[in-house]
Amino acid sequence: SRAFIPAWLLLALFFAFGLFDRSLWSSNDTREGAMIREMVREGVWVTPVFNGQAYLEKPPLLHWTGVILCKVFGRVNEGLVRLPAALYGFGALWIIGLWARDMGHERAGVVAAFLCATSVLYFEYARIVLTDMALVFMVVLSLYLFWKAYAAGTYKLMRWLAFLTVSTGAFYAKGLIGPGLVLVSVGFFLLCRREWKLIIRLGLAFSVIFVLVLAPWVTALWHTGGGV
Repeated sequence: SRAFIPAWLLLALFFAFGLFDRSLWSSNDTREGAMIREMVREGVWVTPVFNGQAYLEKPPLLHWTGVILCKVFGRVNEGLVRLPAALYGFGALWIIGLWARDMGHERAGVVAAFLCATSVLYFEYARIVLTDMALVFMVVLSLYLFWKAYAAGTYKLMRWLAFLTVSTGAFYAKGLIGPGLVLVSVGFFLLCRREWKLIIRLGLAFSVIFVLVLAPWVTALWHTGGGV
């Protein structure tokens, strides 16, 4: 609501603080930042590149985001390669706020967002070129979409498709751990509620959509021989 707009603006400024006023510090910063720079320079999209070699240890969602931002602003610098982590970190908290508002507890959502943002590890990881914040965002968004679909009370196809697409897309954040975290959480919830039919339906649908979501990237990797 409008009453909490200043609080969210303050939170956004908090996430922007320190992004553009220092060089790359940690080994993660320099490694992942160098990959984004090389992808921009060489025009590579299929996979992150490190010293001219394909880097297949992690999927490229964070790197894709960094490349897009660098191309939009027409340059590559320390702040822009760090910006994706900050955006994903802030986005996850924004979803928490939306979730709380939908449940009629908007004030609690704002408080939860500030508590999370000011925790040491969350503050640090939102300012490092790492895939962790992308993972957090995709998992939180997936769980929110599941709740929206489940709480609707009717099996609306588009709501469930949105949940399944995002939850499978969580693979691009940090591999199988993304959809794995979502499936374990949702599966345990449905087991507790003995929603056996829904578990089976979602499991089958997830398998199909997972293949469809990953197919374009896998195909591109195959065409490049696993390279760039």
